[in-house]
This record gives sequence, structure tokens and C-alpha cells, in this order.
Amino acid sequence: MTIIKPSFAAWRALRGAAAIAVLSLSVNAAFAVTIAHWDFETDLIAGSAVSGQNVSHPSINGAFDAAIPDISGNGNDLSAFSIDGSGFAVMQFSDVVSPSNRTGSTLSITGAPGDCCEVLNSQGDLDLGGSPVGALAAWTIEASVNFFDAGGWQTIVGKDGFGQATNGDGNQAPLYFQKKGDGTEQFRINYVDVLGNAHILDSVTTAQANKWYNLAATNDGSTLRLYVNGIGETSLDLTATSADTRMVALDESGFAGDDLTSDSPYAWTVARGMYNDGHGDRVNGYIDDVRISNAALTVSELLNNTIDSLSLVVNTATGVVSIRNDSNDVLSFDYYRVDSPTNGDLSPGAWNSLSDQGVDSIGPNPGESWDEATNAISVNRLVEEFLLGDTTLAPGHAVSLGNAYTGGVSSDLEFQVGFVADGALTGAKVVYTTATGLPGDFNGNGSVDAADYTIWRDNQGSESNLAADASGNGRVDQADYNIWAANYGNTMPPSVAIPEPAALAVAALACLVAFGRARR
Repeated sequence: MTIIKPSFAAWRALRGAAAIAVLSLSVNAAFAVTIAHWDFETDLIAGSAVSGQNVSHPSINGAFDAAIPDISGNGNDLSAFSIDGSGFAVMQFSDVVSPSNRTGSTLSITGAPGDCCEVLNSQGDLDLGGSPVGALAAWTIEASVNFFDAGGWQTIVGKDGFGQATNGDGNQAPLYFQKKGDGTEQFRINYVDVLGNAHILDSVTTAQANKWYNLAATNDGSTLRLYVNGIGETSLDLTATSADTRMVALDESGFAGDDLTSDSPYAWTVARGMYNDGHGDRVNGYIDDVRISNAALTVSELLNNTIDSLSLVVNTATGVVSIRNDSNDVLSFDYYRVDSPTNGDLSPGAWNSLSDQGVDSIGPNPGESWDEATNAISVNRLVEEFLLGDTTLAPGHAVSLGNAYTGGVSSDLEFQVGFVADGALTGAKVVYTTATGLPGDFNGNGSVDAADYTIWRDNQGSESNLAADASGNGRVDQADYNIWAANYGNTMPPSVAIPEPAALAVAALACLVAFGRARR
């Protein structure tokens, strides 16, 4: 197994490793086709869906009732298992969705309160162009998930089967995209190829409860990769152990061995796995935006590849760059990296690093303050890390990095940040703005006051009247309130331009850095 960003993982463990290895991710997904996409926004049988509504299943337990539409157009709809109200395996729509989703999602799927045995399943193999997909040569599986309880094995996307892993654990199913339950609580992709070889790859990230994760696993025929929140965390050379890496096809003639009435044929599943021919490993939480494609997608092609947290706010009119907390939580970070891989739109000379500012310094010795990665700094990259400390930002608060941007109204900037809380390197959004007003000053009178709160309150939830959309996410919400609260009482000095967000872009990949003492 190759760790794509080993230095960050090692540095996170040691908080002081010297380097991050380089690994190129050149995956051609130009001809990717979506096989299935379930966004859980409606119920085909009921005609609509709202939060708290059960997924329709009027037939007997185990019968297939197409209720969750496949929006790819390939007809791979999903069914619940049990009759509504049976108290067993009933699924329910929820309005708990990731605030950073890029698909416009308003509903997710979860088990009905008090019920056990969550599952949604396909009717046999997935179809593409009217025919079963069979043994997939290349693929991408994506899903967003938020666990009530991060303990135990929980399979987000699975494929039923038994005995096909002839060169591995014969009890395992052909596919698990899951969270492990062995105490590490890492994410795992585990699939069986047509020669019976099991290929297993684990994430670096450890899952936590009540937190959204955007996951993706890709296979281009030679390399298996695992992404968490847009960061390619690990990879595996499949050709080292197999001459044919195609995923074994679903056995459409099979039935679950633990189902005495034989009313549960093998299928692709959401929220359930299978082991030793028996159902299990149910997801205890929310699932959203599950998509399966027939090629290995690049990170920029993934449905959801960032999480709302810290944002890189770039004022293209002034060149001022800042790191801002766009979440509802207090966030502490000890690493960040800004890349402009193609355009070279960064200015090391005008960069006012956290090291230069002495932000949160606890002493004069190495590691006791923010340190620049001196031999990695260029017009293509700015990097800092804090070995023995961190910087904390309250919701809506920001810290400036000076006039570090030299590009136009948009660019190719990528932003990654390391959080103290979970030890994960996360791809975060970049917000471009040309505004020269005061953050939180929604009426433009030069001060942040109660009148601005009134504008926010009167437009809360709006996606059309965006005068109070300080975060630039296209809607007036809690993030905008946080920015107003963080700047309450501020006034605009004459001729001073302070950046305020208006739009957003994308997230990140990995490369070589070696940390040195800061320039002074």
C-alpha cells in the first residue's frame, strides 16, 4: 500500500516529520459514464419526499418496490425491504445534509427511529445502456456519510455474494465500501476481482460521530485509490497481486443464505453489507449522494470533494488572502497549504505568513511558532506548519496572509488544511471576491451593527436575495450570521479595502515539501 501523503500522516503522528513524498495521480476519466446516482430527494411511489417520511414499500417484506430513483437515467432504482410501519428495516428521508454539498441536496437517507436492519437494494445487477454492468474494469464509488455512532463495522455501499474470494476470505462479499469496526474506525474499500483476489485499502482518516465525510474509491484497472473529503489518502498497486483486476460480477442467481424464505436475492446495497452469506454491517447514520461510475474519476470530477470548514478567501481586486472559519464550530489548525499548480498566481514576497506575524507563537525555538516550508515556497505553493502549537478561529473569524495573490478574477488555487481535532488533511474551498466592503456590513453603511442583523434575519434561507450572503455560498444561512457576529462593531476606515466573499472554487492534491525555519 502506498500512502499518497505519508509526510502529513507521519508529521501528524510525530508533529515534526521532515518531508512529504511525491506521487502523481494522472487518471484519465474523460469517458466516464454514470452507472447509478441516488440523491434521495424523492420517493417514486409516494410522488415526493419530505423529512421524516418513510421510504415507500407497499409489498411484502423482501419484494422489490422501486422507490428511490436512479437519476442517471439507467433505471437502477432502489427498494426498501420492509412494509412501512413494520418496525424492521424501514428507511426514512431526513433533512440532515452536509452543509458543503455541491449537488444542492436537501434530503438524505437514514434508518427509521427505533428500527434495526437498515438497507436499500437494487434489483439484481446494475444496468448500463440496458445491459448488466457485469465485471467492471474501471470504476468510481462515491458517497457522503454521517454516523450517529462511529463504532462497529458499517457498510455504506456493498454488493452481495459468497465464495467468490477464492484467494482470500471465502466468506466475504464481492464489495464493501465501509467504515471499519476494528478499533481504528478507518474507511475501507475491499473488493474481489474476477480471479478471486481480494484487494483491500484503508484510509488514514479515522471516522468520528456526527461529522460528514465525502468518500470516494477509484480503480483505473491498475491502481486502487481512496479519497476522504477530496484528499487522496492512500493507493494500492493492483497489478502486483493480480493479472485481471476487474471487479467480479454480481451473481444474479444467488440468494442470501440467512433468509429462510429465499426472498432476498443478491443485489447492490446501500447501508448494508454481507458476510458469510448473511446480512449485516448496517449503517447507523445518514447517507447521501451515492454515485457509481464506470471510470476512475479525478478529484475535481467527484460530486462532493470538500467540507465546509476553513475557507481561503481571495480578494482578486486587492490581492489580499485570508483564512476564514465558515463553519459553526471553533476550529484549530496547525498546517495549511495553498497551491497554484499551473498559473503560478502566488507571491512569496508579499505573503505575510503566520510565521512573519508571530501568530500564536509560544517561544523562540523551532516548532514553537508557525514555520514556513522554506525550500518549497514558490509562485506555485505557500506552506506553513506549527509543530508544537496551533491557531484557533471562532466561527466567522479570519486571519490575513497579506497580498499573496497576483492572479485575475479567478485562478487555479487549491487549499488544504490540517486540523488538530481529527488529524486529517482536508481539502477546503477557495472563495474569490472583488468586494471592498466590510464583512458583515450588509447595508453598506460602513459599520457592522444591528441593522445588518435585521437584513440577515429577514432573508435567512433565501437563495435569491443575497445581500446578506457574506460567505458566498449562494444562500443566507448560519455561516453569514457567524461572519456578522465576528465583525459586530467594526467600522470601515477611510480608503481601506477589506475582503468579503462572493463565489467558490475547488480543493486539493499532494506533493514534496520540506519544512525549514521561517524567513524573517
